[in-house]
Amino acid sequence: MRSCFDHLEQRGLIEQTFERGAFIKRKRWILPCKVEPRKD
Repeated sequence: MRSCFDHLEQRGLIEQTFERGAFIKRKRWILPCKVEPRKD
């Protein structure tokens, strides 16, 4: 969600700015495209 707001802020589409600077993409925060089904 933060990356979406960062994109909107950079394009000037929102008034709210974030005081800590640009969003940093970290590998552990990225969700996989495919997820194996749960084995319950």
